[in-house]
Amino acid sequence: GAVKAGVHKLSGGVVAVKNFKKADVKHDVEAKAIEREIRILKNAHHQHIIRLYEVIDSPTNYYLVMECAAHGDLASHLEKKGRLREAEAAKYLVQTVSAIGHCHARGVIHRDIKPEHLLLDANYDIKVTDFGLSAIIKPGQLLKVACGTPSYSAPEVIARSMPPPPP
Repeated sequence: GAVKAGVHKLSGGVVAVKNFKKADVKHDVEAKAIEREIRILKNAHHQHIIRLYEVIDSPTNYYLVMECAAHGDLASHLEKKGRLREAEAAKYLVQTVSAIGHCHARGVIHRDIKPEHLLLDANYDIKVTDFGLSAIIKPGQLLKVACGTPSYSAPEVIARSMPPPPP
């Protein structure tokens, strides 16, 4: 879904509004992914996971009203800054691992961690977002389907998803 900035009428604060057009949701798989993302965000109470304030279900759209990350995503930050100092990189790593650990403790597997899904709030702290490809698993369960952004995937994952070379 497209994300735009908005102003919350009651608080006057800036929020991010993620819009899913129902007409664009053509498959049951896509609808379940939206429902799963909403369920995960409603239950994710962690300082480094983006907060979901409200879900508005209109006849034509779903609107997810979320915390606004004032400084954009980590990918844009890296493009502007170039190489990070070790202390800043370590801070982002620790915050990301903390958020992902919180998710894993609750059976949530993100499956698409990348700089574009790591937002920076007003204090330049990490906020993990975009749980659209996430899975919810039971303890001990293994996932069988690889997904996510190929350019961020491990080589062995890519190798398994490709057909074998001809003899």
